[in-house]
Amino acid sequence: AFRRDGQIVAISADDGTVSTWSVATGQRVGLAMRHSEKVESIRFEPSGRYLLCETPESGTVHLWDAISARRLAGFPCKSLAHAAVSTRRTRLLLVGTEPDGSYGSRRTDLWQLPEESPRHVKAYRQGVSSVRQVVYSPDGTFVAISGSDKIVHVSEAARPNVNVASFTHSGDGQPAIAFSPDGVKVAIAS
Repeated sequence: AFRRDGQIVAISADDGTVSTWSVATGQRVGLAMRHSEKVESIRFEPSGRYLLCETPESGTVHLWDAISARRLAGFPCKSLAHAAVSTRRTRLLLVGTEPDGSYGSRRTDLWQLPEESPRHVKAYRQGVSSVRQVVYSPDGTFVAISGSDKIVHVSEAARPNVNVASFTHSGDGQPAIAFSPDGVKVAIAS
């Protein structure tokens, strides 16, 4: 995963180690972030300060401080597609799992990312059958949440349980969702 400015890339090894590298020099920067299992996906949050790492074997998304290589928290989350970070006041929206461990969830959890450790803000029940993807608009004002019911719900990021708009798609799989750079249009491809 590349950091937004393109200067740093994060790479995972088969042993669960994630390291960051300078694109310009090819040298490792910072300390390695070690997981007890293989890391499937990596994503920097927009400021480049935090790194999300998905370990699907345990169904956990780990939050790391990419500068100090300190693990801040682990969240029950089946896939990194279920997690997104906003640029507005650095909020992290994660989707948890149902109590029986089934794929997807009807609940989203909003977390605030302070300097030291995440603080749970609120849990919301979603009006979708099973959350499959969470995408923020570029400015962090809106969030699009797709479900297995073939509906993409767009909400205000601060109130993800209040729909602003809903769109139905006809595809069988998870749709690709993208906001326009100004955040007022959303494209859905299925």
